[in-house]
Amino acid sequence: MGTLLRIGGDWSGTPVEWGVLIPDEWEEAKMTPPPPMKSWATSILLGRTGEKSDALVRCLSETYQMPDATLRARDEVELDVVSIFADPRPVGSKPIYLKVFLHGGAGQEYGEFYITVDLAAGKIQLKEKDPEYRSAVLSALSVCVQ
Repeated sequence: MGTLLRIGGDWSGTPVEWGVLIPDEWEEAKMTPPPPMKSWATSILLGRTGEKSDALVRCLSETYQMPDATLRARDEVELDVVSIFADPRPVGSKPIYLKVFLHGGAGQEYGEFYITVDLAAGKIQLKEKDPEYRSAVLSALSVCVQ
């Protein structure tokens, strides 16, 4: 089981939306080298909800100065995440801060970014980690359609 969210908002006047599934089950993160604090890992699922999801990846591409009108959100994206700063359980009891890892398999680039989920405030925030990961993030979240 998990928490299924339909997140949306306004990106510079453009309505955007995405479905997010955050599982209830987390395990202690096993990382090398070990982080300075205890961390928890799981995989979350992003799901396309329609044109508003497509608008989200196009807005992201414009923000990244890589505009592409042919972008469409992937129907489904599984992302490996690690909760930083605190145990995320139970989901929704407090804001959770996630570091997302894009592993770069099957011709994909490696990348990372952050997501903050604050269910009480009704907000989810995506934050860039490093500009060199922009291409990998766009590639993971979108496909080009002609």
